Amino acid sequence: MQSRSRSRSRSRRASCSSRTVKLRRNSLYITTQPVVPTYPGKYHWSLLVTDNDGRITRHHWAGLGGSRGPQFAEGYLMQDIQSTHSATKNGFYTGYFRIKGCKNLDYGNLHWICRSTYGLGYPTVNANRASNVSCRTWLIYILKCLCVYTCLS
Repeated sequence: MQSRSRSRSRSRRASCSSRTVKLRRNSLYITTQPVVPTYPGKYHWSLLVTDNDGRITRHHWAGLGGSRGPQFAEGYLMQDIQSTHSATKNGFYTGYFRIKGCKNLDYGNLHWICRSTYGLGYPTVNANRASNVSCRTWLIYILKCLCVYTCLS
């Protein structure tokens, strides 16, 4: 009997990973995703922006050139996810958190803020962490800048 209940819980977990999350138009979201096995217990933080047409753009501080690990460089990346108004989970995301109070978001201004924050960072992931530069601190700084520019109330 014990193995039967284990197989049920496994199938529920597997089905959860393929769900589609509906996102609101003209909204700002924070997403978190575990960074396993590279950094167990740590999460990658990203900013998702949806526009009036339902396009989703991901803004985040991540490894450049698809490289990961402490010896590689990081920087700002912007990626179009889909042209529909939902985001399919390509991996295990722990959450999509909608930022309420987002108004009159100027996408060009947002891109400029994201691109100019931290400049190019430091040469390696380890150097970034030693200087308190991470995807989380980068994202928090972006949100603070948006508050200053009155995009968030």
